[in-house]
Amino acid sequence: MSATETLTVDLPGEYASFVGKLVTEGGYASPTEVVCQGLDTLREQDEAIELWLREEVVATYDRV
Repeated sequence: MSATETLTVDLPGEYASFVGKLVTEGGYASPTEVVCQGLDTLREQDEAIELWLREEVVATYDRV
């Protein structure tokens, strides 16, 4: 992983509690790991949508 940078965010209570629960239950070592996993998932989702748009939507549009 690349160098780290400190970033402070404010979370609604329900999200903060959820992050704390994930760490407490041992699924993650720290809140940072939870946030990084969430961001990785968002990145993967965005990439999948972009791929779908390029390969499926554009191709379908071009056939019409």
